[in-house]
Amino acid sequence: MLIAATFKETVASGRKLRLAFYLAVITMVVQIAATHIIYTKLAEKKSAKDLALKLNELATGDDIIASFGYDQTIPFYAKRRLVVVGKMGELEFGSKQGDQSAWFMEHDQFESLWKGDKRVFLRISAGDLESFRTGRVPQARIIAQNLKKVLVTNR
Repeated sequence: MLIAATFKETVASGRKLRLAFYLAVITMVVQIAATHIIYTKLAEKKSAKDLALKLNELATGDDIIASFGYDQTIPFYAKRRLVVVGKMGELEFGSKQGDQSAWFMEHDQFESLWKGDKRVFLRISAGDLESFRTGRVPQARIIAQNLKKVLVTNR
């Protein structure tokens, strides 16, 4: 009787162990797949890669590329330095080292640049675009747009 009870417990614990193993494997597979899908969608939402690639097609060496706030995808994919307008974010410390006024600007300084002789491309959020166009610089022409970001030019 004792041997039969021990045998039943061993079989039951083996089934539980196998069940736990299968559940762990299934959980891991679902987590990997879901993470890939979620991160892909998140990257598409946050990235301005398509705008940067459009910049590569249109911008010449004399053109200026700017962004309201810092956007890491623009300089990476466009392979060009970016003028940051307004909030510096993580670049704030570096913006205060020496004279960086050509690369870090407040809105008034950028307005002068925008109205100047050079062609300027600007990455701006879709939410800020209308106030930008109706405010100080109404001649912004839309070049490209994705979900949350817009690429405009002054020419």
